[in-house]
Amino acid sequence: QQLDMDVNKIHRYSNILGLNSLRDKLKLRFQSLGLDMATNDLIVTAGANQAFQSTALALCDNGDQAIVLAPYYFSHKLALQLAGVKVSVAPFGSDMLPDWDQLESLIKANKPKMVVMTSPNNPSGKVFSASDVAPIVSLCR
Repeated sequence: QQLDMDVNKIHRYSNILGLNSLRDKLKLRFQSLGLDMATNDLIVTAGANQAFQSTALALCDNGDQAIVLAPYYFSHKLALQLAGVKVSVAPFGSDMLPDWDQLESLIKANKPKMVVMTSPNNPSGKVFSASDVAPIVSLCR
């Protein structure tokens, strides 16, 4: 299916949330996968950095706490700092998994709004399995 790319319609600023025709097609795709989505549930960004910055600004207030798991993508820490978030770093061990005791202590002490972990990890390339992520989800609950 073609997107509406009429130059007379796209030569100026478009909808800040993304082209409606693209968002409509994404909604249909997600619905075909069994996800209940509406067009207004979707935002199309120019890339992952913009998406992460928008997420940080939407979820966090100035002075909130966040934890990034290291190694981390530098832009994630920067985006949080630009949002006024106080960032703590929780390092991975040699197995590329968090030090669970240290992470639990940081979560209990800081009550973060976000715990940031990327998969595949940047810069290491490590891909985390569901069993790798499950303890983090459990600590966050």
